[in-house]
Amino acid sequence: ISAMLEHMRDIPEQVLISILRFVLRYVETDDFVTYYSKESGSGKTSLVARLSKQYMELIAKVPHKADSQQYVDEEKNLASRIMSLAVLDITSKIITYSRCNHSFLTKAMRDGLKSNAEVETLLITLSKLLQCGGGHDAMVSFKGGTTLSVGAVEWISALTDAHLG
Repeated sequence: ISAMLEHMRDIPEQVLISILRFVLRYVETDDFVTYYSKESGSGKTSLVARLSKQYMELIAKVPHKADSQQYVDEEKNLASRIMSLAVLDITSKIITYSRCNHSFLTKAMRDGLKSNAEVETLLITLSKLLQCGGGHDAMVSFKGGTTLSVGAVEWISALTDAHLG
């Protein structure tokens, strides 16, 4: 995902929504662990990469997983943290990719996000990014991109126009 966002000049809003929808609906912990074990970066990316390595070490060192309640609890906790941080990281990369055309983004959200659960999940994710965006506000992920706070506000505005307006 990072390579595509970094090297493609103009990805249509519909494609950005499709990528994000796919990540939110279908990507599981093992997929994120595989992706982040090969990623290097800073901020959330490096944190998820460290957690992914811990997760792989945990899985490798416990031969009889089901026998230990402590293992199950530790695995669930780690998996939950990985999922949460990875979704925030991927979402932040997508929304800082470029300044989207509001009309195109609104239409893409109206056409691409079908259920109330998808809309609610994306709204919660965007609001979390807006809440924690202050520390990373000066950073723009990609050349020609936008800041995290501006991107989150643009996407929240388009999402509310598409589904609540």
